[in-house]
Amino acid sequence: MKIKNDELARIVDKKKIYYVDVELDQIMTCFKISMANICCYLLDSCFDGQKMTLHRLFEEIFNLRAEVKIENDCRNITIKKNLKQPEIMKKLESALTIINDMRIKDLNGYQYKFTLL
Repeated sequence: MKIKNDELARIVDKKKIYYVDVELDQIMTCFKISMANICCYLLDSCFDGQKMTLHRLFEEIFNLRAEVKIENDCRNITIKKNLKQPEIMKKLESALTIINDMRIKDLNGYQYKFTLL
């Protein structure tokens, strides 16, 4: 009887872990799809439909260094240019103008303003 109880406990524990893993997988899948959709939207709306892989987008744009300052209900994000990629930086500057025109706000009501220096 003890062996059956131990086996049952082992199976029950695995079921709990399995459900957590499935839930986490669903959350991560939803995040990945949402992130891909946001990136596609940015490329389509802000980069004139330019084709770029997510890897390249992350490598060349999302990994740029930035400084954030909050002033007068505005979150000012100053992004530092990568001088080795002037063509991409020119496109990014144009894209940031479009993004700034969207007047994006966070949950606290701070408006985001991006600048490329």
